[in-house]
Amino acid sequence: MHLQKEDYESMADGIVDSFAARQEPLNSSILKIAKEHDMNPDQIKRLVEMSNVKAFLKLFKDPANREKNIEFDVADPKKVLDDYYKPGAKGGKTISITKITVTGGGGGDGGDFFSDIPNMMHAKKYPEDAKSVREKTAEAVDDLYVAKPKREVVEFRLRKVAQQFHDKIYELEHEYQEGLDKLASEFRRDYGPDYREFEKTALHLHGLGVMPLIEDLRKVTRCKTEVYDLEKAASRVFIDDNTPEHTLFAKMVECKQDQLKYASAHKIAKERLRSVRAV
Repeated sequence: MHLQKEDYESMADGIVDSFAARQEPLNSSILKIAKEHDMNPDQIKRLVEMSNVKAFLKLFKDPANREKNIEFDVADPKKVLDDYYKPGAKGGKTISITKITVTGGGGGDGGDFFSDIPNMMHAKKYPEDAKSVREKTAEAVDDLYVAKPKREVVEFRLRKVAQQFHDKIYELEHEYQEGLDKLASEFRRDYGPDYREFEKTALHLHGLGVMPLIEDLRKVTRCKTEVYDLEKAASRVFIDDNTPEHTLFAKMVECKQDQLKYASAHKIAKERLRSVRAV
């Protein structure tokens, strides 16, 4: 199924709203939507990234939460993909389960409980011991679900998610620069598209907010003419955005918009990390 950026935005908003209102885990909501839309791994990864950044922005920018010690498990693309492709699931692959991991309040730090499962022969001979082990194991599982994460665990999670946001910012910048170079090479061609006409259309389509992008493009194309004046332009002009150049430029605009979101989330994650370390 082909998805537009608006589709991911809408789905991520719903996922974060479900978490904020009902504490529904991000992984669970993403998995449900991925199955409903028959997503591929790249689509799932993109939905995970967008859900994480929207969760940070929604929870930690809310003034009502400023004094609260908010902790939550960020969505993990590997966990979602593992659950999506497990046996019996849509498009499931054959895998072997070698251990049982229980993730609870600490989120992401599980325990291998095979060591706690009593030997069956021992259980037959000493049924009271077997009962005791079962009870202790159940108590351990309950503790995992209600225990507050340790500072070291919270710090590790925050460092990890901050690094993910940081990497995404650079990934988007790389994509933006590639688009910039490709556009510049098109306008340098002897029989390439008219840059002045492109600039006029781009400003009418996207508004003055894309002027920093226009300036970047002017630098690499070495354009010395006066910048198109959108404010003095006619209210109605013919706009033809159905060209490869405008399609690419629209993606570059998206890159810059997403960079701002990830930069804001990265800043929040670093601030939370500093506050945790100060405790």
